Amino acid sequence: MKCIEVTIWLFLAAVVSAKPPNMVFMLMDDMGWGDLGVYGNAAKETPNLDKMAAEGMLLPSFYSANPLCSPSRAAMLTGRLPIRNGFYSTTLMLGMLILLRT
Repeated sequence: MKCIEVTIWLFLAAVVSAKPPNMVFMLMDDMGWGDLGVYGNAAKETPNLDKMAAEGMLLPSFYSANPLCSPSRAAMLTGRLPIRNGFYSTTLMLGMLILLRT
């Protein structure tokens, strides 16, 4: 019992003293894999993004829910695939719901 109590106190102390991480999430439209200097493109200068990448963490393996910006953004905000949240393209068709009914 004493061991469990000590473990709980150590866990709580670690949680309280831990600083939350700083995260920057950028969603860009029409940006390709090799469009940044950090990924090897010497033709385009991106010094601020390169500095952020050098000081932070790169995630070279990623998944895009859709090649278009609106369905990808909707998937990121809802946590659902475009086929599940109703956003398949960037054009609105007659009778298409803009907001889901609640």
